[in-house]
Amino acid sequence: MAALNIDRSGFTLNGTGPYLALSYELLGNMLGIIQKYRGTGKMRGFVQHHDLGCVLAFSKYDLKISYKQPQEGKPISGGLVIEVSDDEFIMVGIGFKVEFLPKGGEPCKVGYIRIEEGTFIQDEWIRGRILNGDEGAYRIEIGSVAAALCVEMYKYESFVSIS
Repeated sequence: MAALNIDRSGFTLNGTGPYLALSYELLGNMLGIIQKYRGTGKMRGFVQHHDLGCVLAFSKYDLKISYKQPQEGKPISGGLVIEVSDDEFIMVGIGFKVEFLPKGGEPCKVGYIRIEEGTFIQDEWIRGRILNGDEGAYRIEIGSVAAALCVEMYKYESFVSIS
């Protein structure tokens, strides 16, 4: 299994079936979107192996993904991030936190314009709860049930006044 880079936890049938069904339902309803971004370099997937997270590089931002601690009877962390535009992202998956970072070396900060919880039905985004930037100020999180978020970002410079 190690030679094939397959984690044994993917074959552990310890109560993760319902989580898998919800994940397949979510992804199944966005197959057209996945197909649209496939091979464009604007879509990245990730799955927890034995690490704490990963960093995904996109056009204007780097996304720091932090995985939740594995628990018996719960699936490991995994997901998909799609860069819809330079400042807008779709995130789907389970068990992770996301922190948007400016590209390395950029002397700016990152803010959230909008964070929408929702789902897809036949490739159409169905908006649920809308969070403002303050509610996502620390990190964006997808919990222990498969979920989708649509996030819009912006960059700004932080000025320090000297009196």
